Amino acid sequence: WNWRGLDVINAHERDPQVYMEGIRAAVDAVASGRLDPSPLYTHTYPLDQLGRALDDTRDRPDGFLKALVTP
Repeated sequence: WNWRGLDVINAHERDPQVYMEGIRAAVDAVASGRLDPSPLYTHTYPLDQLGRALDDTRDRPDGFLKALVTP
């Protein structure tokens, strides 16, 4: 990226307090219905396939974004 003249901006929050505030705001947004995370779930697994879900989270098969494990 350097030799191509691209600017890379790191958007990862490093302050733990600010990070936790963001997590709490995100959880509240999902819980209240203001944010629908379902478009992020590209793979769904029943609980008895948790091992496969974790493997796919690690291995990132084609089209994988987020996994949802259901009871």
